[in-house]
Amino acid sequence: MNAKQTRELDRLVDALCEGGLTAAQMQQLESMVLGSVTARERYLEQIELHGLLHWDVASGAHRLHSSRSSVDGAPGTMRRAVPGRRHRAGIGWIVAASLLVAVVSLVPWLARQTGSDQSGPVAEAETGGTGGAAGTGLEAPVSPPPVILLTNRPDDAPVEPVVADENAGESQLATAVIPADEIPAWIDSRIEHVWAEYDVEPSAPADDAEWFRRVHLDLLGYIPAAESVEAFLADTAPGKTSRVVRRLLEHPDSARHFATIWTNLLVGRPERDGVHRDALQEFLEDQFRANRPWDELVAELIAAEGTDTENPAAVFLLANLNNEAVPATALTARLFLGTQVQCMQCHKHPWYEGEQEQFWALNSFFQQTRIARVETSASDGSAMSRQFELVSTDVGGPTYFETLRGVMKATYPQFAGREIDASAETNRRRELARLMSRDENHQMASAFVNRLWSHFFGYGFTRPVDDMGPHNPPSHPQLLEGLAKRFAESGYDVRQLMGWICETQAYRLTSRFGEKNRMDDPARGEVPLFSRMYVKPLSAEQVYDSLLVATCRSPRGRAAETVRVAQREEWLQPFFSMDATEENCEQSTFDGSLPQSLELMNGPLVRTATSARKGTVLHEIVTTGESDTGRIRKIALATVGRAPTDRELVVLTRLVQARVRWATHRGMTPRQGLRLAMQDVYWAYLNSNEFVTNH
Repeated sequence: MNAKQTRELDRLVDALCEGGLTAAQMQQLESMVLGSVTARERYLEQIELHGLLHWDVASGAHRLHSSRSSVDGAPGTMRRAVPGRRHRAGIGWIVAASLLVAVVSLVPWLARQTGSDQSGPVAEAETGGTGGAAGTGLEAPVSPPPVILLTNRPDDAPVEPVVADENAGESQLATAVIPADEIPAWIDSRIEHVWAEYDVEPSAPADDAEWFRRVHLDLLGYIPAAESVEAFLADTAPGKTSRVVRRLLEHPDSARHFATIWTNLLVGRPERDGVHRDALQEFLEDQFRANRPWDELVAELIAAEGTDTENPAAVFLLANLNNEAVPATALTARLFLGTQVQCMQCHKHPWYEGEQEQFWALNSFFQQTRIARVETSASDGSAMSRQFELVSTDVGGPTYFETLRGVMKATYPQFAGREIDASAETNRRRELARLMSRDENHQMASAFVNRLWSHFFGYGFTRPVDDMGPHNPPSHPQLLEGLAKRFAESGYDVRQLMGWICETQAYRLTSRFGEKNRMDDPARGEVPLFSRMYVKPLSAEQVYDSLLVATCRSPRGRAAETVRVAQREEWLQPFFSMDATEENCEQSTFDGSLPQSLELMNGPLVRTATSARKGTVLHEIVTTGESDTGRIRKIALATVGRAPTDRELVVLTRLVQARVRWATHRGMTPRQGLRLAMQDVYWAYLNSNEFVTNH
């Protein structure tokens, strides 16, 4: 898209979210979004921004630890604080009429996209007319909302697979009888079927060095040490890749790596008052190390009670119950169910039959919970500290919300078409955790499989990975459905699922294009076929930890690890900030921007690494009796996990010789010149694109 098209798209989205979109404009918006991947990504970004309009950020963003629900005068009745209405100038019956025209005009297109035979959208159930926003209208009996499934594939609107497969049903049923050790082969067979449909051939398998570096970054979060690379390359025994996968899955740093990933997803990286992310990180590390079933872990995060000291799982909700629990609702749907519902807090979903009731029915599960301040003191009474505690209150009843037309409506806690008892005696969050784990559609399993696949391959079966639904069918529906079903049947065994993916031949492929798979390029908007490995940028944590492996002989042990994590968090802080939006969104400059480039070129960590001081890898290389070629080889193994190419050896050897001559002409010794030359070589490898990517 050019700048003019971007401005036009923004204008149309503004009109959509304000209820002022005409039928013609709706058709224009539909055409733009469906015709361009860039336009669709821009649309999703703008929809997220418009989520801010539903509640007053100015008054709510700084009350993180205030009560999240209030009790009405009548006992046992729950109500939400009515959000401040937006000032809308010049909007009256004309806007209402145009909105109606827009919705009606969108219905046939929605029916085509979802495959539904319904003639119209789910009808709204008005509660008490336009006067229901105040007075006795709120106390009248309220009808439950229409049944809307939070699921990737609703029963009444099956999604046609992207790639037709006459044996789809047979392959899905077969997963239940395939032995666990044959699941990787079954995965490969599903992928190979798609290759045949698209007439592509896969790239060649990656060489041992490329695969070894890849699996370390994916499972441990950092590159392998040079000694480990050399040992693996020298190993000629059959089955060595399977042995590596099993060893890395059991490695303590694997649990630490995935705990870091999920801590970042749940509460973000920036420091926030009252959010003890280190406690959550340690809790998650223990869960991944014990290979706790995923459904149990999610249930504990959603149903947690108490302080973060008593129960670190409570940190997730302690960090996200601000702004009427809108962030908690949006993140629960996005992270655990793979569904983006944040736009539906204000209006219907533009691309499928998602209503406001769907968002607020999920939000209602959290309206029974508040955050309380707790003052604690040491046993000797010498110190006082303030903590925050998750408390479930004994209140019930409906949750109220306001439509774009200013009409107050009500909804009850509901998930996947199942409504729970809304009385005060019901613990709503525990019920939500139970419903999510027992969902027959395996939505939670599908969301985790999709996200984990994206972790290993760079792309999931949907884009974005957390926007699954009838409007965004998966690229490999049979594979996603079958793998999610088998994951659920395994008892949500996370480690086994990782092993299945890492043992596939698809994961073993090189990232280089082959002769007949040039079209397999998701970065250009194509459907991912997984006929090669896609290049993935390293996360900030992976860059930091890999720099330590490549440059320093760091001490090991729990105490040393605690210090390392603290230093890493300090190093990360300048790159990240947090916005109090509907998802408490994290903003990052660690994306190839100037701050990241400057840090890698001349930051304190890189300067120390290339100083060749005692205790660094470079010091060991410089002080060995190796030839220049041998030293360059060790540097390449330590930084990019492979031997240098012939061309690199020629160019770098000449550079070293020229650098030594330059130094001796200025009165330095040959050893000093050699040290300067090796520092240059080391710096060049550390600042290469290859070092900061996983391929």
